[in-house]
Amino acid sequence: MNGLTVPIRDDDSVLAPLILGFHETDEYTDLVDLVMQSATSGVPHISAPRSIVPAGQRKAMSCNHTRKVILGKDRTGNRLARLCDVRKEDSDAWDHFRWEVSVKAFDNAASSFAIDAPTLIRIAVTAFTVSEAVLDSSFCLFLFRHLLVKGFAAIDPELMTIGGQRNWTHDYWLSPQVTPAG
Repeated sequence: MNGLTVPIRDDDSVLAPLILGFHETDEYTDLVDLVMQSATSGVPHISAPRSIVPAGQRKAMSCNHTRKVILGKDRTGNRLARLCDVRKEDSDAWDHFRWEVSVKAFDNAASSFAIDAPTLIRIAVTAFTVSEAVLDSSFCLFLFRHLLVKGFAAIDPELMTIGGQRNWTHDYWLSPQVTPAG
């Protein structure tokens, strides 16, 4: 294990969508933004090794760069969070990412879900990278999704959750295999 992964338990699916039945209807768009910002700040930046070839040289050098969660939106306005590689020589970290999560809130009246809540929030992993048959930076993805659910649950104690990644525990993050940057 390379320090950026954790084992996925049989009862978890970090890639399966989560559907949340949210009972707060007023200003839920602002609440989604607030919860995403909070979850983003809860995922520590991590340091990851990479090789670069400096201009004018033939030999690769080993260096570290930082990975952190950055927020944005897709073309349709859905909120996105990406774990991005922040490189000193690259000003656009948004294009260099390990995984992407889309968060969309919508009115339950038009859905086919049997959830007794006026608003549904869909949390979906829409892109990810795999290295050596392992999901890159999976512990950050687990933590981010966990913080999203906990954030919505703090606002709505009656929050209903359907979908993947249940039974996530903090021992994933506290694993000695995880090395935060800093």
